Amino acid sequence: MSISEIYSSIRKVCEKVDKDNDSTCFSKASSQLEFILTNNMNLNKDFSESFVPAFEREIMRTKKSLEDAQRFKQFCNLYKNMTDASFADKAMFNINMAIISAPIRDNNLLFQCFSQRSILHSNQNDYESSLKDLDHALEIRLSYTLIERKVDILNRLNRQSEAYRMLSNIVQENEKILSIDKLKQFKKLKKQSRKFKSPFGIDDRQSSMDDSLDVTIDRRIKIAKIQCDRYDFQTNAEIAANTEILSEQPMIISFTADFLHDYCHNCHKKVTNTFWPCFNCTEVVFCTKKCAEHALHTFHQYECGLLSLMREKLGNQSTTVYRDFIQLPQLNLAIHRDEFQTFSFQSCLDQLEQTTKGLELEQARQWFFISQRELYQRIVRRKPLRRSVELCNAIILFMIYCYKMNVDMQQFERKDLIEIIEHFAISFVRTQLNEYSWQQKENQERQQVASFQCLFGSHINHECEPNAEWTFDGKKFVVKTIKNIAANESITITYGVPKDYSLLKRQRYLQNLYIMCACTKCLEETRNSYFAIRCEYCNGPIPYDVNEFVNDWCMMCERKYESSSIMSLVQKQFQILQRAIRLIGGITNQKTILENIEEMMGSLASYIYLESSLFIQMVTKLCDRYFELQMWSQAIEWYQWFVNVTNLHISYNKENEIIYYYNLKKWSNAYLNYLEQNVRTGKTNISIEYLQTAIYLFAEQRKLLESLQQMNRFEVIDSIQLKNMTRSLTQDLQCKDYRLRQVCLEILKTKNINDSMANGDELVKDLFAEKTEFDKFKPNMYNYAHELSASISLESLSLR
Repeated sequence: MSISEIYSSIRKVCEKVDKDNDSTCFSKASSQLEFILTNNMNLNKDFSESFVPAFEREIMRTKKSLEDAQRFKQFCNLYKNMTDASFADKAMFNINMAIISAPIRDNNLLFQCFSQRSILHSNQNDYESSLKDLDHALEIRLSYTLIERKVDILNRLNRQSEAYRMLSNIVQENEKILSIDKLKQFKKLKKQSRKFKSPFGIDDRQSSMDDSLDVTIDRRIKIAKIQCDRYDFQTNAEIAANTEILSEQPMIISFTADFLHDYCHNCHKKVTNTFWPCFNCTEVVFCTKKCAEHALHTFHQYECGLLSLMREKLGNQSTTVYRDFIQLPQLNLAIHRDEFQTFSFQSCLDQLEQTTKGLELEQARQWFFISQRELYQRIVRRKPLRRSVELCNAIILFMIYCYKMNVDMQQFERKDLIEIIEHFAISFVRTQLNEYSWQQKENQERQQVASFQCLFGSHINHECEPNAEWTFDGKKFVVKTIKNIAANESITITYGVPKDYSLLKRQRYLQNLYIMCACTKCLEETRNSYFAIRCEYCNGPIPYDVNEFVNDWCMMCERKYESSSIMSLVQKQFQILQRAIRLIGGITNQKTILENIEEMMGSLASYIYLESSLFIQMVTKLCDRYFELQMWSQAIEWYQWFVNVTNLHISYNKENEIIYYYNLKKWSNAYLNYLEQNVRTGKTNISIEYLQTAIYLFAEQRKLLESLQQMNRFEVIDSIQLKNMTRSLTQDLQCKDYRLRQVCLEILKTKNINDSMANGDELVKDLFAEKTEFDKFKPNMYNYAHELSASISLESLSLR
């Protein structure tokens, strides 16, 4: 069997289990894996008898070929002698393929290819690239001809000092090895170079091979856990805009298929047309021989020859998932499970602050794997995994891992085996959600060079209007603030949501990343413009639209609403009520209709998000109908219900103080009418909550007058409008003074207020105190009213 056939058979098994069994049978991937490994697969037998032979045959495809290398070299020789400029690119392509295909044991062919590519670079006046290829060739064999050519190029670049030092080192290190004639040649060349010594030092192009991770985090940052077990980067103190707050090397970076031969897979330098090939495969390249040796020792030996196979069969994320696992010293989930229980990112940050040498790479890998397990746990809660493709990919990748890492499957118990494969499966999902994309512009188009993950940076949260931004230059992931950030604020970046997207479109985009954004912008838009269901766990909003956004995640706690059918019914009922309230003005028997509407709204209020402006507007329009019919108690009950349940006053308008004042005027009149109506009918046993709200409305009017007083008098456009407004406010205050006085007196008479009041009657005393303060305040009100200025006509102030 081939790998393709093995993959197809496993895929069919996973799909058959999905199809033949009710999806409710498998709430998690572990349940499905248990079923597959028990009834459909003998993993140990399939691995040893089928997979290993097929896998070894597949790897042969990526092995180097002397015949291919010689053929590519011949094509290069053919193209380089042609005068047309377009043939120069073809010559370069073929010599590159010759270098990649040449077996590393055939030093002579590889030496010739590097030398020939150096000449191609020189012909295009690309002397820096030519020098790099000369260095590659000299790594294989010392050649006077190449040294002479290198000295010539260094002189052209005004780097004579470097040429002299190179020749000095060659003479010193090879004095006992070289023949007398060769040694004389080098000494003569050195003597000639001495005349042209320049002040320039050696151009250091060697890559760093440190076994540590370079991470720098601003000391004003702390890491805390917030809702849904997310990490949150927060500030201990104020941080100014344009401040670099995080800089770190990626833990894992995986290049796309188009750029496998353009960047060093060890240090990530750009090496287009100047690379050193892998020792064994044709898939990856490096900037120098040292980088190739370092990569082979640390990670590439376990993936050499596999990258094309994994991308072709398992998708682009497979290489990232695989590298995550091969960097661990041992695949013992029990050990990591214990560490997971005590893991804290803040403690990692504390340890980082105690060192100036960076994090030990082994320690960083352990932290990275454990932190990814935390993300893995969140994914499991959000997405009970049942997709056959993910499980199939996980089984194949686990077998690849066992083969390359020389792991015996039989050492795992069934429970541990299932957990490991499930971890591979979830890691495919996690990688899709938690990767950064390294992009570059080419011909005005963005191309993805690679994807990468960071130890700390991968946990910075999203916001649609962030206060920081990130950049990546191939070496360091850097986060900078883009605005001033106050103490104890969260640091946020954007996950790539286009700015012109609507709320529902943004949330749809983010749900592909298993995120429900609850930033200030999204919450405000949800409250102000969109229909939302109330979460049964936290009372937060669940934005929903049966046509555009069939969503069941809460924005605040990210839990799922149990019944999607109820959500669609609630939205339909809401739309029916909106139309009914809009059309009721033309109906003669309004009271009967209003009773039916109120009953429907009462049931609707059990499901809808109460802070939604759409719902508040609907309630306000209903109450306006009650005002027209002088049904004060019905309107007051709705207002009071909002105050009691959500601590929300539906009269509030943050956009315009004038409109807010007139809202207060309307509702304070309604409350006074209600109180007077109760006093007239002898119903003086008034609820304390109603009195509290009346006091609040009256106090808010007073505060608003003080605020309006501060308006700039030069904003006045029409003095007649100003006089009318002033007169209206004065009359309203005088009328309220009298009415409030009468209500207070009646309530005080009825309740027989004395010095030994009960606690419940203290509110009546407070009401009387409000009236007393109002008496003191009244003389100033006329002055305040004359100071008011506005540019809004009275007609625009009327409530719709």
